[in-house]
Amino acid sequence: MDEDSKKTLIELLKNSKIASLGTSKENQPFVSMVSFSNSQKFSEFYILISQLAVHTKNILENNKVSLMICQSENETKNPNSLARITLIGKAIVVEKSDKNYSSIKQNYLNKNLSAEMLFNLGDFQIFRIEVEQARFVAGFAKTYNLSTKSLESLTN
Repeated sequence: MDEDSKKTLIELLKNSKIASLGTSKENQPFVSMVSFSNSQKFSEFYILISQLAVHTKNILENNKVSLMICQSENETKNPNSLARITLIGKAIVVEKSDKNYSSIKQNYLNKNLSAEMLFNLGDFQIFRIEVEQARFVAGFAKTYNLSTKSLESLTN
């Protein structure tokens, strides 16, 4: 990956707060919007979702998910040239008893300041998305297939 694309990807992951979450139920796709945060090495992403939501029920039945993060629209830019990444992996509940729960929660709140009240509601849980592979589109005709190791190397 060239340096400009790498810089674009790091900025996209650090500055974006919302993503499209892809789940599946009975072989039918379902996409919803979620807020997220990520680990420092970009190999794990965290979402805070309600047990009442359709996407949560889907995850509990089939934890294979995708998360698409896209650069914000700009009226002067061709939408097909927006930078975006699709992350594919498994979503796993982060239990409150997990030794990393407090730091994951704080990481999430640092990026999503208005989420504090959601942690006080009994039906919201953090899920960790463990990335297995990714596809990054840096712009028109600039695409990259990325492994977990590739994502982790972005911080070096």
